[in-house]
Amino acid sequence: MLHDRNVTVMVDAAAVLARLGGRDGIRAIAIELGRTADDPDADYIMYKLEELEALGEVPILDTLRSFDAAAESDDFRHGRTDIERYMGRHDPK
Repeated sequence: MLHDRNVTVMVDAAAVLARLGGRDGIRAIAIELGRTADDPDADYIMYKLEELEALGEVPILDTLRSFDAAAESDDFRHGRTDIERYMGRHDPK
């Protein structure tokens, strides 16, 4: 559903994955965002992730940072960086 052309479906799928999918759900979202970085609809997913983080519902950033980025795909790394930048918390180390 993250691949759907309907933005509402994509955002809802990301919210469910973030809330109920645990680490694997958040990982899948990062991979999708890294894969579709040029898609303007990705901003809607970013906004939802930022909302979940800000409200304390899901620790998006802590979860993303718990992965060994070196062992993950380029899409994951790009997605994680994009999410961190969107939330104003990117550390280029």
